[in-house]
This record gives sequence, C-alpha cells and structure tokens, in this order.
Amino acid sequence: MTQAISRARSKVYEYACCNEWQYFVTLTVNGDKLDRSDLESYHKELTYFLKNKNRRRSTPIRYVLVPELHKDKKNWHMHGLVMGLTSQDLCTNINGYLTWPDYNERFGFCSLSPIKSHQAVSKYILKYIGKGFQERRVGEHLYYCSRGLKTAEHMGTGFLLKVPEWDYQNEYVAVKWLDKDYGRYVSL
Repeated sequence: MTQAISRARSKVYEYACCNEWQYFVTLTVNGDKLDRSDLESYHKELTYFLKNKNRRRSTPIRYVLVPELHKDKKNWHMHGLVMGLTSQDLCTNINGYLTWPDYNERFGFCSLSPIKSHQAVSKYILKYIGKGFQERRVGEHLYYCSRGLKTAEHMGTGFLLKVPEWDYQNEYVAVKWLDKDYGRYVSL
C-alpha cells in the first residue's frame, strides 16, 4: 500500500503541475441522493454526470480528484482540481462561496476556490492521498482523473553547470524549480 500511495502521489502531482487548473474543489454527497459510503458508485455516477455535461460543451470539464473519508470513517467526499467550468456554470451561495448548482442538484454540496498559486495547490492536494488508507483495500483507486490530461515530458538529460540556490532542501533531497531559465543551470 505504501508503494501505491507513493505512485499515486507522484502521478497526482504530475497532473497538478502540468495542467492549467482553474479551481480547487471540495465535493460532498447528500445521503438522500446517493449512498455516501459507496465510493465506487459515487465515482461511477460522477463520471457519467461529467460525461453528459461534456457532450454539450466546446471546452470539456477536466479534473483530478482525491477521495477522503469523513471523520466518521464511513462516508466519502472528494477534494481536487477542476478546469473547464465557465462563469455560467457557477454561482455564489448564501455564504459567499462559489458553487456549482448542477452538481449540487445531482449530488450534494460543492465548494470551489479560484487557484491563486498553481505550485502551492499542486503540493496541497497531495496531503489527501493516503489519508484513511487503513480503510482502503489493495487495488482501490487512490485518485480519479479525467482522460486527456497533460503529463510531464522529458526535455533532455544533461549536466549541472552550477549549483543553484535550492527552493527546498533537507538531509535527503534538494529541489530547484526551473521554468524557462533551465539553460543557466543545465547543459543538455
């Protein structure tokens, strides 16, 4: 299970970093509309719902979602990243938060927040992977994503020209985030 969690974290982080997400989303299920404890049934219904929505859209709704158990260790909700929703899809609820009425009508509560820092939200979503894994069975999905998401591409293998000022460093690893200026640090 620890290997599965590690692979899932890596893949979710890749999807999170390589795509232009619009919103961080929290999706819950109303027990009167669907069995909150049946994650697979919820996922199946959600996938069908989104597929139907995408049939009538020029820009499809894309997502990466991570399921999380409620504190009661029985019922599920999801956190994730979404793109493709328009201002016509969303409204502000009575508490001043963005919501998606079509989702609310079909499933339950939905809250969206515009993404301010792409890198920060990419790291933040990882905290949900592995939460409650004691209640999961081997082979169950640790995350869900839509098809057609961008993934990382290999740009080349080279040599470090100079030691950069690390963005993060501990006794095991040092990380430097490079965008377009990688040529200053790496010879391909």
